[in-house]
Amino acid sequence: MSKQIYGLTESDLAEHLVGKSIRSISGDTIELTDGTVLEVEDAGDCCAWFAGDVKAFDFVNNVITGVTRLDLDSTESAPERWSLQVYSAHKLIAEVNIEGDSTSGYYGHSVNMTVRGVPDV
Repeated sequence: MSKQIYGLTESDLAEHLVGKSIRSISGDTIELTDGTVLEVEDAGDCCAWFAGDVKAFDFVNNVITGVTRLDLDSTESAPERWSLQVYSAHKLIAEVNIEGDSTSGYYGHSVNMTVRGVPDV
């Protein structure tokens, strides 16, 4: 089973992470111990664009407790920047850094994410 989320939000990421554990992070792909794979994908349409970058910290023996959004200062190349930060017991273990430009706000709002291998609940 595969699902694509267009315009990734804080709650989209939390829905697939909170209460679970990270097995590995490779490039912009996060693999969870239950077999779920989350792939952050750059997005662009017309004049809007967004780029995502996943950063891994110490996620050994983790259980994800929350995802928060941190707004960052804008840059000339990317008027919109924010970070979706992943926590385990109040310790930062991973983040998805996003930058881009929604221009009119019609064409895009964030990176996209594909969710694969979601186990039956």
